[in-house]
Amino acid sequence: MNILGINNAFTPIQIVFGSNDEVLFSIKENPPSRYPNNILFLINEFFIAFRLSTNDIEAISVVNGPGSFTGTRIGVVEAKIMAHFLNVSLVTINSLDIIGSAINEGWAVLSAGRGQIFAAKFQNGKRISKNLCIFPEEIKDNLPLYTPKSRMIEKLGIKNINFISPSNNSFLRISHEKIKSGRTVKDPLTISPIYLRSTDLIFRKRK
Repeated sequence: MNILGINNAFTPIQIVFGSNDEVLFSIKENPPSRYPNNILFLINEFFIAFRLSTNDIEAISVVNGPGSFTGTRIGVVEAKIMAHFLNVSLVTINSLDIIGSAINEGWAVLSAGRGQIFAAKFQNGKRISKNLCIFPEEIKDNLPLYTPKSRMIEKLGIKNINFISPSNNSFLRISHEKIKSGRTVKDPLTISPIYLRSTDLIFRKRK
């Protein structure tokens, strides 16, 4: 099954197209601030270059957060509109699951702004905690933290941080597993981003 995967929740943005065992093409880039929304343009250019058509897309997978507020929303909107009009299956992937798939033991993290991080604990590539929005010092187990490199994370000065790049193959594998197990979205237009931005998380004070 050919899956089009879209990750606009954090940088570098990631677009990957292929089956469970083969990547046909992939894109990773840090888009310029003047042109933050070029997902559809990039997909179209690569489909032309590889002589593919929309009929070759059998399912769409989108990273629906947590992450960048604007980027996540853009990625989700474009994915669900494409799935709706192409009448193909749609699955959502958590940002931290993409990062955590490569972690033997530790934390997948992303910047949440305001000095906080989005975090989830992983072991052997499997999640063993829920999504958290916390201050870095609240992680007490001294396990390593893993994240894609970004200026916002670097500014936090977190110790024991490791920079990794999410795998295209892992993106497709997780997407395929969800589709195979029937965890698709019944109505693409109903999905929403995961923001983890409730008032109590944003404005709570340090203890």
